[in-house]
Amino acid sequence: PAPDAYLVAAQALGAEPGGCVVIEDAPAGVRAGRAAGMTVWAVTTTHTEDELEEADRTAADLAALLEPLGLVQRA
Repeated sequence: PAPDAYLVAAQALGAEPGGCVVIEDAPAGVRAGRAAGMTVWAVTTTHTEDELEEADRTAADLAALLEPLGLVQRA
């Protein structure tokens, strides 16, 4: 998987790739984010945790990824 889309997005934001976090739900996207030199978090909405094992962090959904950062509070 080519990292081009992630690198273009980082450039448009004026961000260094190493300071970016990719949130993905597919193995190909995880690999593309890694190839871009970015941190990759994955949600297991379409693939299993085993299939997304190359991600730096996995969780069942976006809220579960962000909750430890204090960005989401579950009701």
